[in-house]
Amino acid sequence: MKRHVPARSQRGVALLVVLWACTLLAILLGGYAAMARTEGLQARYQFEQTRAHYAAEAGLMRAVYALQAPDMANRWTADGRSYPFRFDGASVSVSATDEGGKVDLNTAKPEVLVGLFRAAGENDSQAAALAKAVVEWRSFAISNEQKAQRKAAYVAAGRSYGPRNGAFASVQEVQMVLGMTPALYARVSPVLTIWSGRPVPIRPPRHRWRWLRWA
Repeated sequence: MKRHVPARSQRGVALLVVLWACTLLAILLGGYAAMARTEGLQARYQFEQTRAHYAAEAGLMRAVYALQAPDMANRWTADGRSYPFRFDGASVSVSATDEGGKVDLNTAKPEVLVGLFRAAGENDSQAAALAKAVVEWRSFAISNEQKAQRKAAYVAAGRSYGPRNGAFASVQEVQMVLGMTPALYARVSPVLTIWSGRPVPIRPPRHRWRWLRWA
């Protein structure tokens, strides 16, 4: 004898099945939407990254040409000024600075260093003391007694090290020199180098650092 299932009960089961199917479909669609959005963001990021790469490459190539352009009216000057242009919808700004126009920490004359620090806001005695500290840091030919004396001055100032007694390995290293402050470093670092090999710079980068007058 067959058991009769009420129609209302059958409709209830069917409704549950439909609701379950709708819920599953919503979850699947949500996952696909999130995946599509993520892929879209990744594609956009890759596009922007690629465009930035080629814009930077275009800026480099243009600078190489413009710095030696045969037409003097269109030749760029390597004094730190910016040269803006558009490339493939991107705004590009290129600047070039002649390292020969910077102060070489390893070869600059003491008077050049004094002039630099004075121009950056130090008084005469502070500028002279800091220039002396820079020269002592880079000096090779000193005795063991002098090394000990110089290190003692750093230890007395709360440092755990003494001068390198050798060439600066980077511009950032000058921050370790006794008397150099973060504020002063921020002022002078753009015009420092270790690559020119010149005792006196060719000329100060007059466009970007108008305050600098050491000659």
